[in-house]
Amino acid sequence: MLIEIVSSGGFGGVTTPPKKLHMDTAATSEEKRQAYCDAFDPDALSNLSLDGGNPNAADLALYTISVTDDQGQEHVFQIQEDAIPDELLDLIDGM
Repeated sequence: MLIEIVSSGGFGGVTTPPKKLHMDTAATSEEKRQAYCDAFDPDALSNLSLDGGNPNAADLALYTISVTDDQGQEHVFQIQEDAIPDELLDLIDGM
């Protein structure tokens, strides 16, 4: 599984460059691979994407997460920071 993440926004009025992260789970340990594959499963991310977060929240980052599964199919999700569970944010920080 290939995981690519671009985060943008989050700093009211301050323009910051997007943060780009990339991980090929095949190049990690079995334990880490399983954790990332479970957390970035397209069905799970789809549910987060549909949640949409708090529409009244300000200054939140927006994450564009692209997951290419083992069959080569790419899935792309845009998820607002407040819709992402802390455990998933920790995995993102660990990339």
